Amino acid sequence: MTTQEQYIARLKEMVVEKFGRDITSAEDCAQLSESIRETSALNTDPRHLELMFLAKRQRIAPRPSVLSALAHYVGYGSWSDFCSSREVHPAVDVDIIPVKRRWGVIILTITAIAIVIGAILFLLLGSTPADDAYNTEALERIYSAVDERWCAIATEECNDLRSARDIDDTEVESIIAESLATLDANIANDIATRAAARNITIDDATLAKHTSQIVERCTNIYRCTLK
Repeated sequence: MTTQEQYIARLKEMVVEKFGRDITSAEDCAQLSESIRETSALNTDPRHLELMFLAKRQRIAPRPSVLSALAHYVGYGSWSDFCSSREVHPAVDVDIIPVKRRWGVIILTITAIAIVIGAILFLLLGSTPADDAYNTEALERIYSAVDERWCAIATEECNDLRSARDIDDTEVESIIAESLATLDANIANDIATRAAARNITIDDATLAKHTSQIVERCTNIYRCTLK
């Protein structure tokens, strides 16, 4: 078993601890999804949680947005923050992800770490008070970072779906539809959270405009998988 599998197992244990009971049914997953939304304002499809907590065999690695939402739910900023925390001790003797998915998880983790490092550097370089011009530049950097992050997530998920041998076209379409259903809200929340961390206010129209542009690029990536 890889270290990433151990961390996922530990994350599930901590989620159960915070949730207050074992997650053994679709109803539990729906209530967990609502609890995540109330805690972090992140939308997580209950079906994704069912695949992670109820499925006897994990056919593809849990999607990055689900891992990050669950990590945030138990008190960490992201999935990479959870894995790098000295407070987290990975579980042992748990087999979650098939061997063919392990390289995908490793690549995803490296990408997540790079994003976190970039965000830290941005905070260090952009922490001084700014006028309108600075705010505009800072927002452009936020849009670029969010665009890069979610396009990378979409690409990784599509690569996983293309390499999976035991799911048919109908399942692929269903999984992609689920991703698209929460994409708009998750991207908007990502932009707003990053802006708030820098004390920058974004009006609803501007937020909707840039969210729509990023969603469109991600959607085009998913569409390539459906062809």
